[in-house]
Amino acid sequence: MWPIFKAGIIAFAIGIAITFIPIIGQLIENSSGIQIFIQGVIIFRLFLGSDIKTAMIRSNIPRVYPGIIETIGFLIISFFVSIISWLLSQLVLFLIAFIATIFEKIKIIQFLHAILNMTLNEVLSIIGGMIPVFMYIKYVALSINHFI
Repeated sequence: MWPIFKAGIIAFAIGIAITFIPIIGQLIENSSGIQIFIQGVIIFRLFLGSDIKTAMIRSNIPRVYPGIIETIGFLIISFFVSIISWLLSQLVLFLIAFIATIFEKIKIIQFLHAILNMTLNEVLSIIGGMIPVFMYIKYVALSINHFI
């Protein structure tokens, strides 16, 4: 359990440090999907990096990690998936608010709107960051399988 905890702490610290970069940091700070992607990739590389490096040496594999262009592509995907998930959550919240105004007497709908308002954006933004992390991990796995 300790290595994954240590990787998570390092990824969190790097994620916080990146937000201090003048222009890029503000973009990353405002998009939790990009933060999740960066931290997920850091955790993946710290936690499994030595095993992947060993597999690369044993199997004489030249490169399995995505390059700069592919990584920027994953960041762009993360950004757009986060925006789409935010728009989806706003649509759901609007529909529930609309239904709540029609059925004012039913308090459970108002309660549901309040709960979803607090949680839906955060959950969907995490999903928006995790999908590109899974794509990144699959890229590495397919690269290893290609050479083995």
